[in-house]
Amino acid sequence: MEKEKKSNKGLVAIIIVLVILLLGSIGYICYDKGVFDSLLGKEKPVEETKRDNTEPLVEGYQFRLKDLNCEKGEYSCTKKLKAAYNKRNHDIEIKYYQKIEDSPHDNTGVKQNSLYFELYIDSVLIDTIDSGYLYLDSENQTYNSEYNMDFDGYIYVFDGKYLGFLLQTQYPAGSPGYSLVTYANEKRVGNITSIDIAGQSFGENGSGMDGIDNIKFDGTSLEYWYLSCEETKKYVPKSDEGPNSIAVKQKLTFDGTKVEVKVLDEKKEVVGGGQGCK
Repeated sequence: MEKEKKSNKGLVAIIIVLVILLLGSIGYICYDKGVFDSLLGKEKPVEETKRDNTEPLVEGYQFRLKDLNCEKGEYSCTKKLKAAYNKRNHDIEIKYYQKIEDSPHDNTGVKQNSLYFELYIDSVLIDTIDSGYLYLDSENQTYNSEYNMDFDGYIYVFDGKYLGFLLQTQYPAGSPGYSLVTYANEKRVGNITSIDIAGQSFGENGSGMDGIDNIKFDGTSLEYWYLSCEETKKYVPKSDEGPNSIAVKQKLTFDGTKVEVKVLDEKKEVVGGGQGCK
């Protein structure tokens, strides 16, 4: 009889432990799924909402800006895209606009029609970049209504981790140029790198070597030809009409902390045009 009582007590104890474990498991599952929050009228944490609403990562490491729709303002153009880096999709917005301000080249109160880019990542303003200027409207000395605000350029993703913004630069006369700005952890890193000088052109045998269509990016490095003014000034042209410039092929990489540029090749018999080397 004594043994039977002990056996019953042991069985009851086991059942109690199992019930406690079962209730604990049910409670954890309800907490994890947000059942209690729903009953109490609470919203799920942002992290949980994002995790439940995952979307496929955007594929690609370069995104051409001329291919995007331009949302036009009175003197502005805004373009939006989605790009993946650091294993997450990010919403990127780029606004290009004119701004009338005092000329930095003159201290007499002369006004200048400046051009700026604003870069937003996930709705946060990351950077504002001066990209050149235009002549003021000659009649009203105000915004230039003749200038097409629709812009070109690229968003690059370096090594799947870091962002590069190849932006259009403009000066009053001549073709646009392009410069590269690099970012890590949503902050600008290093100086702006000139890739193609605005108003300048060069090439050989009738073919251009500069311009955005001659810039190559493979997801890790950027390669492009650049007019070397330092070397060109040392070069004695064969004639005023013939080849008179030196171009260098450069390779640019970005590791999140610094931009590194190496010279891969050089061409001496290059014809320079536009503003050339001053």
